[in-house]
Amino acid sequence: MYRTIVVGLLIFGMSFFAYAEGEFRDSVLVEEVQIDAPRKKHFIEGYNYKEITDKLLKNFANRTLGELLQYSSGLNIRSNGSPGALSSISFRGLGSSQTQVNWNGFPVNSVTLGSADLSNIPLASGQSVGIATGVAGASYGSGAIGGAINIDWKSNQTDAPNALINLATGSMGTFKGAAGYQVQASKLQLSGTVWGDISDGDFTYYDAIKQDEFKRQNADYHQMGVQQYFSFKNSNYSELKGGIWAQAKDLNLPSIEGASLDNYENQKDSTLRIFLHYKKLFTIGVLNAKAAWFYADQHYIKKTKPDDDFYATESRIKSKTWFADGSYRVYLPYHLSFDFGFAYQYTTAIVDAYGGDQHEQVLGLIPGLKYDNKALKVNLLVRKDWANTVNSNVLINLGVDYELIQNQLNVRGAYSQKFRRPTFNDLYWIPGGNPDLQPESGYSIETGLVYKKQSDLFGLFSFDLGFYYSPIDNMIVWRPEGATWYANNYRNVLSRGIDFRLDHSITGSALNWHNVISVSYNKATIESSADGRNEGRPLYYAPEWISNVNSSISHNSGYSLDFGFRTASKSYFDDSKKYLDPYWIINLNLAKEINFGKNKFATMINVDNLFNHRYQTVRSYPMPGRIWQVNLKYSFNN
Repeated sequence: MYRTIVVGLLIFGMSFFAYAEGEFRDSVLVEEVQIDAPRKKHFIEGYNYKEITDKLLKNFANRTLGELLQYSSGLNIRSNGSPGALSSISFRGLGSSQTQVNWNGFPVNSVTLGSADLSNIPLASGQSVGIATGVAGASYGSGAIGGAINIDWKSNQTDAPNALINLATGSMGTFKGAAGYQVQASKLQLSGTVWGDISDGDFTYYDAIKQDEFKRQNADYHQMGVQQYFSFKNSNYSELKGGIWAQAKDLNLPSIEGASLDNYENQKDSTLRIFLHYKKLFTIGVLNAKAAWFYADQHYIKKTKPDDDFYATESRIKSKTWFADGSYRVYLPYHLSFDFGFAYQYTTAIVDAYGGDQHEQVLGLIPGLKYDNKALKVNLLVRKDWANTVNSNVLINLGVDYELIQNQLNVRGAYSQKFRRPTFNDLYWIPGGNPDLQPESGYSIETGLVYKKQSDLFGLFSFDLGFYYSPIDNMIVWRPEGATWYANNYRNVLSRGIDFRLDHSITGSALNWHNVISVSYNKATIESSADGRNEGRPLYYAPEWISNVNSSISHNSGYSLDFGFRTASKSYFDDSKKYLDPYWIINLNLAKEINFGKNKFATMINVDNLFNHRYQTVRSYPMPGRIWQVNLKYSFNN
């Protein structure tokens, strides 16, 4: 923790020396008002919602969502080590299956596991990434008990490049390439990106079980994908947009610590996602109608020896999901707006271990009311889901945001009921699945304040301090009974803590400087369990402290430097109180951009884990030491 404070003070101190570069202009913070905002953003009062800056997204082009969030957020990111390996996210000490990841409003979480693999989510051009901490169960439905990540395509970007090529090479024999385009003519806009990666994934690591150094083997992967979007605006009052995301990855899985290096495991993942969104503005209201179809196929094989002619294990997992989501919002007198919405989902899972195809239908009705009178914003949202598996209770959300001092101090608060429906694996896996499982349920209480201060000399400061308290009942846990594991409603859990974020930005005649310090304290513990064991103990892989310090400085000559410092405290991984050691890492990014009229050329060097620190985020999966990547990017604007 002390390292975070020291490094943070140094960075903020350095920012003031930038004053010598010239007179600084005022920074202005403008709040965006969007009358056609989707449900997840319209009813956000009471919660902490942050969007990743466009500059940071550009710096992480040719990288994954997991790498971006580990660098820029106080969230818990767990990785199985090598590039391309499984990477997951969790909020507030809870599991990855209690975090929802959405693409243009639709969850991309696995229908069998409930979690999302961030290594399979590239950062394509033209997208926004938002971090929603806490969030309302009434808005997000099943799964977003801890929080959510929202990835959305931004249509009608007038400043987006018309053509983009990005090439990268780096450690572990890694090569990446991406190409994108945007065409806009009158009412139609087309935007697309195609990418591909390949990597050996091998690095030297220390095996703490064998007490020796080894080089990882069979960790190579390759993948390719494409995203294509369109937007058709028939008038200023209506828009039809949509997108396709297709991707395939072939990944070899290396041995964990303590195991023989002479193994062969392979996993092939392929996905196809399609969505459509129609929006119509009326005199006093707005209509949003969305639909999507997702397909996923995963093929896993394992051999006892690499040269065997037969598989020791083979598993095939397929799923198909239809989504529909609609809402009509009407703006009433007295600063009121009323929403009536619905959400529908039909999923088919084709899994060998289920003994046959399994289906799930869910229909949710979602009415909401909002009062917005500049200084005071209050929303009330209600949801009820009916399903052929497990119904939800009536979920209520109440959020408040009040401006105590104009343009300086806001206070917020929220109460939200939450639930998570059992996954297909929880219900149907043979052996071990339990069709009688109850959903995880609970509530959260949030409160916080945001303070902003503008200084002619030192720029714009803002800090956000939040507190939360969230008990969860009937947590689903797989526990062994003899040699077989079974799913049961095993635990009642309590998650409580503090989130703190301090932003500073200053703009000068030659330099722009932006600094962020974020610190998250979370205590997630088992309050009671079915067998009385482990009560009072922390949840697995739930560090109490996670902190990030990020500093970005850019010069009008085209140079920029980004610095990231991340720390995490120890985290437990089994019932005997064994834990992963705390760790800290430093990442650097140096870039130079050159303009040739309408053409831009940029070169970028990333160095992760600068001091080659040894650490793990998942037991027996060592993380790489120091790694580097060089990017070359060319873009063209009309």
